[in-house]
Order: sequence, then structure tokens, then C-alpha cells
Amino acid sequence: LSLGGYWHFEAGKPGPSVLQYEYDPMGNRLAKKKLYVDGPVDIRSEGQYYVRDPQGNVLAVYQYNEENIALVDDKDSLYLEELHLYGSARLGILEKSLSFKVSG
Repeated sequence: LSLGGYWHFEAGKPGPSVLQYEYDPMGNRLAKKKLYVDGPVDIRSEGQYYVRDPQGNVLAVYQYNEENIALVDDKDSLYLEELHLYGSARLGILEKSLSFKVSG
């Protein structure tokens, strides 16, 4: 399924969860999400967002968790999972969990 040049895929099987993948026009992954449906209101989501430079190199990966998507609450969390370090080439990856408060 193409959405304005961006790709969105869903993969699921009968059960309480669905995987979603989002890609940019160059085929680079922008997001990976897993949705859990535990009832009509209790919907949770977790996954990663990928931040890239104009050439498509990954600069950072953020991990997020959303609880009760249908309700307004303060249980959402966002973490910097990976920070990619570059010089003339990639030097390495800093893996440290930094927490951010998510507000609507």
C-alpha cells in the first residue's frame, strides 16, 4: 500500500496483535510497530522510530510504548535506544536508554 510515496505494511494473524511497518520512498524503514488489542478500550502499542539523514543513514532509533491508546493517560514512554556516531564513515553506536516524557 503506497501513501503519497511512503509505504505502509501490516502483517497479522488471527490473535491479539498486529505488526505494522512504514517505509520512505527510498525503501528505508521509518517505523516498526506492534499493536496489542486486549479489549475494546485496552489497546497498547510498542515499536521503534528510525531517524535518518538525507542519504538514508540511521542517526537514531527511538523505542516507544503506548498504553491505552483510546484513553488519555500518562503511561506513554519514549526512549532513545541507539545513537549512531559518524565521522567520514560510521564510527559506532551508542546504546543507552534515555527516557523522554511524552505529552499530547
